[in-house]
Amino acid sequence: MLFNDPALRGLYGDWTCGAHACVAYLRMHTARRRDDLHLQRLLARMTHHADFQHWWGTREVAVQGTGNKVFHHPVAGTLTLDRDTLTSSTTPGQHIVVWTAQPGSPSQKGLRILASVAAQQAALAPALTGSAREDLT
Repeated sequence: MLFNDPALRGLYGDWTCGAHACVAYLRMHTARRRDDLHLQRLLARMTHHADFQHWWGTREVAVQGTGNKVFHHPVAGTLTLDRDTLTSSTTPGQHIVVWTAQPGSPSQKGLRILASVAAQQAALAPALTGSAREDLT
């Protein structure tokens, strides 16, 4: 999606940095799962993306850890979020990524707006028919 969806591309404050890191994470996962058919199919579909091919060719690998990222959300505005990746000690391939905003920041207010919108949509969802529900997404 990061390479194929123009809306997602616009969401990132620095798409190039985010996409490059994504390729490095993918390379790390692929090295651990050489026989994974899903990963092999994904890599085959990415052959037409010049940026992907260039970054894949650098052979960089990365692990997810901490960091921050800027997003430009159409509802919440610009969000600067801190990321912390928690890795399971018993299953190292499983991660939980936690995104947080600085307390009192515009980003925290933006996350509250998104939570409110999500709660409103969840409350309306049972009452909606199939076509009306699709309009919300």
